Amino acid sequence: MALGQYLNYRQALEEQEPERLVYLAIPVDTYKDFFQLPFIQQSLGSNHVKLITYDPKQKEIKQWIK
Repeated sequence: MALGQYLNYRQALEEQEPERLVYLAIPVDTYKDFFQLPFIQQSLGSNHVKLITYDPKQKEIKQWIK
């Protein structure tokens, strides 16, 4: 569901501010458990999704993934 929302938001924003980069922020545990699945990786790549992983307990960004 988050991916669909991201894609819709990115498309809407491209009309207003085409130079702006949009990232999908996800908890680092979710990235390790779900976003490493081959199907998800393929979907992210084909949709050119940029990610930020973060640690919700420490409230810090762990990784920017283009």
